[in-house]
Amino acid sequence: MWLQKVVILLIFVFSVQSIAKSTELIDVPVLIAEDVKLHLQRLSKQTDILTISDFSNLPQGRDLVDVILLNQALHLGKCQCRLVYFDNSVYGRNIELLKSGKYALSADTLWLSDITSHATTLRSSQAVIRNGEYDVGLYTSVNNERALKAQNKEDIARLTAISNRFWSADWQAINQLNPIKLAHIESFPNMKRLVKSEIADFTLLHFRINDDDLSFEQLTPIPNVKAVLWDSRHFAISTQFPNYQRIAEALNKGLEQLHRENKITSAYLAVGINHPLTSDWKILNASDAPNYQIQSP
Repeated sequence: MWLQKVVILLIFVFSVQSIAKSTELIDVPVLIAEDVKLHLQRLSKQTDILTISDFSNLPQGRDLVDVILLNQALHLGKCQCRLVYFDNSVYGRNIELLKSGKYALSADTLWLSDITSHATTLRSSQAVIRNGEYDVGLYTSVNNERALKAQNKEDIARLTAISNRFWSADWQAINQLNPIKLAHIESFPNMKRLVKSEIADFTLLHFRINDDDLSFEQLTPIPNVKAVLWDSRHFAISTQFPNYQRIAEALNKGLEQLHRENKITSAYLAVGINHPLTSDWKILNASDAPNYQIQSP
């Protein structure tokens, strides 16, 4: 009888240990731009970001949507993890830091072509923004009359442009527009400053929508024309990070559910990507669209 009690006790102890182990939270270090982290912290004090469904009044655009969706997807995928944020705002450095294995994820989605270039050290999540679903405006100074009068690729070819060559899809798209001069600027604040001061005529930005106003910090899109970034955006997971498979499985499960409920498309639409306000604008690089199959969610 005593032996039976001992066996039952041992089974109970092992079961408790197993449950505790399965529910133990793992710390997941995530790279994030400092300004996005500050917006996220303020927003988290006001509301539960896991329940956000209306993205139209966010204090920031696509990058804040990225990190909110990352949290929601991991939660829906039942990842027993706690996100720990580390500042980094440089796209190219994000990739190098992830490759090291010290960090698990980037809060900012990355272009698939950039992730697959490092296939041994990075794994892509399911597509968050699918190929062909990311349109951008040719943003110029509100005072740049010459740029604002451009109506086609021939007009754009007389303008100067700036972008970041590490943003592979942006760099490809802006080259497809064939500006008379294109310069690489790695810092986004410097990029905006150079366009505002008309040292460069334009850069590519996803549309900022404030009611029917598309302007953004003294910048405005050249009206009635736009470009498409021909690539898909994904969360990148470091394969060098412990438990990366567990994280990737939960993330993909959550993203699948968010796509199924159309929450991802509506979230990005709310911040200006594929917004109805610009749906009939002419795509200047439409002829450069690759032959692709839109990835299923």
